[in-house]
Amino acid sequence: LALKPQKPIRPNKPLNLGLGLFFVLLLGLAIAFLQEHLDNSVKTPDQVEREFGLPTLGMLGDIRENEGRIISSSRPQAALAEALRMVRASLQFAAVDGQLQSLLVTSAVPGEGKSTIAANLALVMAQKGLRVVLVDADMRNPRQHRIFELPNTTGLSSVIVGQCSVEDAAHVHPDFNLMILTSGPMPPNPAELLESARARNLVQQLKASCDMVVFD
Repeated sequence: LALKPQKPIRPNKPLNLGLGLFFVLLLGLAIAFLQEHLDNSVKTPDQVEREFGLPTLGMLGDIRENEGRIISSSRPQAALAEALRMVRASLQFAAVDGQLQSLLVTSAVPGEGKSTIAANLALVMAQKGLRVVLVDADMRNPRQHRIFELPNTTGLSSVIVGQCSVEDAAHVHPDFNLMILTSGPMPPNPAELLESARARNLVQQLKASCDMVVFD
């Protein structure tokens, strides 16, 4: 006489749920290890020195272009202002064997805050008593005239093509020994303009007339 089963033989739901959960966790761990293996981004200052043999000047934290604030003068006690003063000191120590006259602030991708860093770094150097010129060399997406609320009818491009002199195009900061040379009108060929002999001569002229030139 056959007995009526109390529960179905298949599927074994508890076993299937347990096996599914196990394999999902195993797959998640495999994906995490694969992402970690394929990730070649730089995350720590020690990694920069180990991978590229370059010294780290300082850590500035997360800075975005849309902040657009002169933190080093409006909030001198802020963490960013203090970090920039540490970068300034590191640059002075790095130039112990020779005078450092120019500095280029750049980044791998847009929107990382390089214009904000360039503006604030130029200001902390000027606060130290140095004669500083801040040059906005980003002719495709200039920002220094917005940060300092300056006109941009004349600027770097105007000086390179000979339309005006540096003295006529540059703006003097009212509180610090800082000159700001905005980008000027966008030329049709900004890369060729910056690679020209006139641009190289302008760089030498700026370096001869001040203590530090900061290029954005």
